[in-house]
Amino acid sequence: MGTTSLPNKAAPDFSLSKNSHEPVYAQLATHLRQQIAEGLYPPGSQIPPEMTLSRTHGISAMTVRQAIGLLTDEGLLKRVQGRGTFVKSIEWQGSGFSLKPLAELVGQDGNTLVKVLKINTIRAGEDLAARLQVPPQSRLISIVRLLIRDGQPMLLQKGHLIYDPCLPLLEAELDVISLSGLFTGAPNRLIKKGELETLPVVLGEEEAALLEKAPGSAAFALEYLFWNFQDQPIGNGFFLVPQERMSLKARIGLWLE
Repeated sequence: MGTTSLPNKAAPDFSLSKNSHEPVYAQLATHLRQQIAEGLYPPGSQIPPEMTLSRTHGISAMTVRQAIGLLTDEGLLKRVQGRGTFVKSIEWQGSGFSLKPLAELVGQDGNTLVKVLKINTIRAGEDLAARLQVPPQSRLISIVRLLIRDGQPMLLQKGHLIYDPCLPLLEAELDVISLSGLFTGAPNRLIKKGELETLPVVLGEEEAALLEKAPGSAAFALEYLFWNFQDQPIGNGFFLVPQERMSLKARIGLWLE
């Protein structure tokens, strides 16, 4: 079965304003986005050619090309060489989960406390050394922290950081793996990029006691690995969050609001 090609559906009562503060190409992109959202151009269908849109709206082909480029960058459209521009279908592999619930947990206000339970230096075993790309037995900072909100333990962190003798130990660790900084976007001078992997786990006795949960309770482990601006891994560990405090919800498709 071939793709569906639909006729030009430019609404006759729609007009672009060249006196608006919004650029003309952005107005056209908004109009096309609305038509896609209303199902006038369903997934797999072809939108009108650039020259048709140019004539319909009395604008240059370059302006139309800018609008289509914007929607292509947003993932709504795709250009097919020699055939035209088509509305993309929903791609599940492109969806992601929001960490907003965690950001709300670690929000910087008077009701949130980060308690350092343990911080010391250790020697890296083979697995940890390989993950952080350092020789075995290298010195690392090990830390355990508990986030408490409104008097209730919310999140437990266990992590390791490459030891830097040029920085004070506690200051370095709290700066590189700052709970509030990671989830709320506060500036961090040392982190360039990172990976987070979410895994379902059950709480052991020690973790359950710290989080005031029964041993064997369900939780999520967010394992992280961070790199500095020299592309050197600098921090690895995980955050433990009780299941009821974290929801994994993703939005897919076209949302206009």
